[in-house]
Amino acid sequence: MPSLDLMREGLDSGPLLAKAFELQEVGQAHPKRDEWLSGLLAHFRLRRERSARGELRDQLRATGDDFQQSLEVLRRLQERTSQPAPATPAPDDAVGTGAVRTT
Repeated sequence: MPSLDLMREGLDSGPLLAKAFELQEVGQAHPKRDEWLSGLLAHFRLRRERSARGELRDQLRATGDDFQQSLEVLRRLQERTSQPAPATPAPDDAVGTGAVRTT
């Protein structure tokens, strides 16, 4: 398992390093770390996917009268929209419950 001790030299900020060690302890003390991490990663995947879909919607609006370009962007948007959404942490997961939602 990677350790913050290995990164100590690269972090110039004392307060940043102290916070990193504090958060590392919180994570290591969590009873279901694997589930917690999976939920967190799923949350960030969903945020990235929503952002990508938003960019495609903006591109679609910007195509104007270019039918072929509009069609291509719409196809890419539909492909992204038809993919199932990944599981995301429930709102109360911020306090470390490990709950996961799939919407």
